[in-house]
Amino acid sequence: MVTDQNYNDISKEVYDLDPKKYPKYKDQVQIGDTIDSNGQDFKVIEAIGNSANPTSNGMQAMAVAPIVDGEPDTSQIVIAYADPHFSRGNSFLNGTCLCYTIR
Repeated sequence: MVTDQNYNDISKEVYDLDPKKYPKYKDQVQIGDTIDSNGQDFKVIEAIGNSANPTSNGMQAMAVAPIVDGEPDTSQIVIAYADPHFSRGNSFLNGTCLCYTIR
């Protein structure tokens, strides 16, 4: 079962899709990556907003599934996304990052 801590950890990871934060693609979250959250591994099964799949508005999003018995459990897919980033002078405002589970 996906916990509140898992949601929190995954929501932070969605920002690692950002090519501006990580100019080298190998440092960005990618499909197939594994994310550890409080001892539970999650497999990235979809990712947009990185260099491989950029968006025109800067949005980053990913779908992950907990790994159960060595395989992604797609009955518990978690969608995480971050609103586009907006820049005003020297201040940098981030949109809300949300996570939810599709069952």
